[in-house]
Amino acid sequence: MAGPGIKLLNNVTRASTTGSTRNVILLHGLLGNHRNLYGLAPFVRKHANAIFADLRNHGASFHSQDDGVSSHVEDLAALVRSVGGKVSVIGHSFGGRVAMEFALKYKEALESLVILDISPRKFSPTEREELSTIGYIRALQAIDLSLGREWVESEILRMAGNK
Repeated sequence: MAGPGIKLLNNVTRASTTGSTRNVILLHGLLGNHRNLYGLAPFVRKHANAIFADLRNHGASFHSQDDGVSSHVEDLAALVRSVGGKVSVIGHSFGGRVAMEFALKYKEALESLVILDISPRKFSPTEREELSTIGYIRALQAIDLSLGREWVESEILRMAGNK
């Protein structure tokens, strides 16, 4: 299935009923795992082999301090090499970001690309921090729960522009 040292393949699920030689790799979002896109399997399997993989630091795949997009792109490239030939990639949310970066760097390995629910722009370091899981956790920790539910609801409405 895979060569030695390809850690991404710790958890890969393959599904095919077509006998097709076409392969579609499905990449989950930031807080997900390979099972998040199982709902697409019946549609994909009509035309191709569906390959669901956990990205690093997700599901059953290895965990690493190196969690940058470029590392995920290289993990995907290793998976593509292990599959052989051109592939199509469907990426959701963070998986879509990885897929777009993969398409830019490894366009010769790509048959087609589908991006689901992703913003295709670069974020500033401040925006990245605010949109990260750690940013959400810090924001939640900053809430003073002693002020009561009414205050929290009024702040949410104020922030949403519904003063």
